[in-house]
Amino acid sequence: MKASEKFRYYINSPIAYISYYFTEYLLNYVKKEKLEIYVDEIKTGKTPSKNNKEYYNKEEFSWFKPDEIGYEMYLSESQNKISNLAVEKKQATVFKKNTLLITCIGDIGRLGILKKEASSNQQITGILFKDKILPEYAFYYLLCRKNLFEDKSSSTTLPILNQKKLLNIEVRCPNFEIQREFVSFMNYCMKCLEDSKIPSFFNFNLDNQIFEFSKKVFECYYLHMQLQETNEINAILISKLRHSILQEAVQGKLVPQDPNDEPASVLLERIKEEKERLIKEGKIKKEKPLPPISEDEIPYELPKGWEWVRLGDIGDWGAGATPSRRNPKYYNGEILWLKTGELKDGYIDDSVEKITELALKECSLRLNKPGDILIAMYGATIGKLGILNVEATTNQACCGCTPFSQVYNRYLFYLLLSLREEFKGQGAGGAQPNISKQKIINTIAPLPPLNEQKRIVEKVDQLMALCDELEKNIEQSKKDSEMLMQSVLQEAFKEA
Repeated sequence: MKASEKFRYYINSPIAYISYYFTEYLLNYVKKEKLEIYVDEIKTGKTPSKNNKEYYNKEEFSWFKPDEIGYEMYLSESQNKISNLAVEKKQATVFKKNTLLITCIGDIGRLGILKKEASSNQQITGILFKDKILPEYAFYYLLCRKNLFEDKSSSTTLPILNQKKLLNIEVRCPNFEIQREFVSFMNYCMKCLEDSKIPSFFNFNLDNQIFEFSKKVFECYYLHMQLQETNEINAILISKLRHSILQEAVQGKLVPQDPNDEPASVLLERIKEEKERLIKEGKIKKEKPLPPISEDEIPYELPKGWEWVRLGDIGDWGAGATPSRRNPKYYNGEILWLKTGELKDGYIDDSVEKITELALKECSLRLNKPGDILIAMYGATIGKLGILNVEATTNQACCGCTPFSQVYNRYLFYLLLSLREEFKGQGAGGAQPNISKQKIINTIAPLPPLNEQKRIVEKVDQLMALCDELEKNIEQSKKDSEMLMQSVLQEAFKEA
């Protein structure tokens, strides 16, 4: 688990709720004051010049980066170190023991307390407190108030919290005895969280309300986590169920075969005739013949009446293109122009960007027809699909297919969906994973009789709708679990 994830875990755990309850409600008699009055020293880290190798050739002095802040309360040794020379030459900011380090650029508000002298880069600010406040108390106080850092930060794309705004944060600081008891109790709660236990030992000199609240929050939290875990397991099972449905469908195991159906071998003859006619009419281009399917390529036996084909045999395939961005006359027209992020395994009626007739005329664009299937070929979206309800063009990262008349487009959609992991496997290995039109059309696939294609689609639609309903129930269960957690907290806060 990364430090950022671990810290997020803490701020969504009973630790943060208990800390907030105590410091905001049970200490409401303590006046809030600006953090600056408790600060002895505040400094921001820096990076020694990378041009001087002597600053990095010896690992002698801890030098923290933001990705190390937030995993635990205490910071001992950093992953990265600098030489003592960098420190001596004042190329690094030196923080004393017990300094509270705070990330102040990007993911701001993550915290850690130094167990010994150390340094950091410029994305981290360190605060050394006066004797009035324990660094551990400040840690727990600020842990549950990450929003304070975010509210005080600049509103740029990359949030930045400067020293002045940091010192303006208001805190409640009780006497030292209460701080010590509070820190001891919070450390105990932290241990309970690590051990998945509910707090039961309350030999601390604190208001009894905090003990009752802690038990209640921990009980509710564990129930919430148990429900979330169950929901996650169920979501995985539904995903596997969807995969199984598709595999059963394309292997001829989902619906019974009908001996009266016209076999796929006859469909292929008709497809051949249709293809030759379309080439002759100039509606599609003549492609290089695909290689015959060898015995070694066939993964399983098909039912009677089915045939193994290459995807290039059952449709006309073509990738898109991107009109030059330098020519404004190519954009803001009426023709849909899709990118892979707009393929979401469903029907497509519109696009974010549109191009002009001039772009269609002058650029190498394929105008896909209503009913055509689109498939993403690049990056993280490999295998994502779409079915067009309207005419549309695409960029070069999408490939479109017009199925021949003996191929039901929705069967092709489910067929391609069942092949997604195979396509991802074909695309692995490069800096950016991708597949090509050639890889797609060379992929072998099972083709059933046309009537069976339609029966398969009808059955898959029914089963996928059931999966959709199950997923809705899981989402509702997640919301109910969240509401339960919030309800318990609100009730507890009302009693404070």
